[in-house]
Amino acid sequence: MGQVEKDDFDKYSRKVMVYSAALAAVGAVAVFATTHHSKPELFAGFCLGSVFSMLRWRLLILELKRFARSPSGRAGHYLRSFFIRYGLTGAVIAVSIASAAFSPVTTVIGVFLVNAVIIGGQVVAGLRGRAKGQETWE
Repeated sequence: MGQVEKDDFDKYSRKVMVYSAALAAVGAVAVFATTHHSKPELFAGFCLGSVFSMLRWRLLILELKRFARSPSGRAGHYLRSFFIRYGLTGAVIAVSIASAAFSPVTTVIGVFLVNAVIIGGQVVAGLRGRAKGQETWE
């Protein structure tokens, strides 16, 4: 990975994390403000899923950096880390289903928070980029 690509990659991953944290904060405030007296498990589930989503994103970034530096033929290691990340996702969702303290629905919404930020960013960039001739989220 060249220095320019590494800088762009780091910039993009930080941007996704900042937008995800902002969206998680706004979402948590909205859930808390509307349901904190009647259903605190909705708030707890959203917070659990959101925090896990951001941790999973960070783990993915670290793995991709390690994979980019490793010699070829290490696909098995990357595949193993892929299954670990998704196994952890399943564990978080299973905990939210098994525990009355968390709402499974809001946990799943939180788990896909980073995915929503990435897709939303690409949609916004696509809408803005048509006028500017850009194709990526910058």
